[in-house]
Amino acid sequence: MVLALGLAAAPAHADEASSGRPEGEVLDRVVAVVRLRNERDSSQRDEELVTESDLELEAKVALIQHGGVAAAFARLDAATLESALEQAIAERLLVLEADKLNAYRVEPEELDRAERDFIARFRSQEEFERFLRLQGADRRRVRAILERGLRAAKELDGKIHLRAQISESEVRQYFDAHRAEMGAASFEDKKLELRGWLFRQRYQKLAKEETAALRKAADVRNVASKEDGT
Repeated sequence: MVLALGLAAAPAHADEASSGRPEGEVLDRVVAVVRLRNERDSSQRDEELVTESDLELEAKVALIQHGGVAAAFARLDAATLESALEQAIAERLLVLEADKLNAYRVEPEELDRAERDFIARFRSQEEFERFLRLQGADRRRVRAILERGLRAAKELDGKIHLRAQISESEVRQYFDAHRAEMGAASFEDKKLELRGWLFRQRYQKLAKEETAALRKAADVRNVASKEDGT
């Protein structure tokens, strides 16, 4: 994806952007426009934008959540940003879907807990604040990212959780087909473990299918490469 190739060089010191910059210098750019078609009136669309600064910050928040604080101060490569863009688009589409029914709101205490967990991944409050400065962000912006992720996850779960359920007969079928791998363990010994594993596999498959279908039904435009003339 061409638009991701230059994003690793997004400004690392955006907190200094207001001083010493030439007038008219571009401080941020839109990299994607996400529109959810309105089923009642195709001429009306809900719209979300993804900017370069959004993309880098959201990528780093996700990496910190899942891999540790090292990503906070690392240069992100094109592949990482490409993956982050796909995640950013999916989350925005899911939240736009939730907005249509005013559903899956995040409770304040739930968001507070997510923020505490995120900050706790840093070695100190000072390190967290340094991360914010380097990204030209504040806690409110991080909370907004965390809230969108939580709400998108709820919307997605509401769509697929029941369909991902695994029956006991399916667990038994898998156990019998892989009996040689089970060693001396009985079906009862392995039943809960296998059901959980099979559920996760089906859930991930359904999640990919659902987000792909949602994107296909929406208008998503990658614009950075066009603005760059590439």
